[in-house]
Amino acid sequence: MTASRFPIVVLFLLTGCGADEPVHSVDWYKAHSSERDIRISECERHAGTLALTPNCVNAKQARNEQQLDQRGYRKREMLNLEGQ
Repeated sequence: MTASRFPIVVLFLLTGCGADEPVHSVDWYKAHSSERDIRISECERHAGTLALTPNCVNAKQARNEQQLDQRGYRKREMLNLEGQ
């Protein structure tokens, strides 16, 4: 009887483990630098569990894009080779 309840109890406990935090876009993290810095520090502190979450990826991408903008790099336009 106890063995049959164990998987149900474990499933019930694990259901509440995931944080239901909203996923912010790269543009949002560009506009909110303090939240971006906090998120990146949390991601680096817990890299094994958070590094590939959408918020960590978006925060790091926002930081990278802003650093490139500050250095003066521009995105290159795509070449249209179909018309030739």
